[in-house]
Amino acid sequence: MHPFVKVFMVVWFSFLSVFSVIVLISVFARQADVQGSPVLGLVIPAGMAAFGIALVKFGRWLGRSEETAIVAFLKNTLETNDAA
Repeated sequence: MHPFVKVFMVVWFSFLSVFSVIVLISVFARQADVQGSPVLGLVIPAGMAAFGIALVKFGRWLGRSEETAIVAFLKNTLETNDAA
């Protein structure tokens, strides 16, 4: 996995964890003045976590057999640029 993807996922799940803790504390302490259901405070962070995991899995699925083609393309491109 590309290092940028790893850093992005660490940042994504770190902020999601902080957000989830704040929401959970607010929901259970009844400090949040929300007009909707407090269940949304539990569902939204879970949905965001599922989206983050699904995004990585989908990216891996899209590139499942492309490593050889990508490496060949990069070698060809870099060799062409070195000759010029």
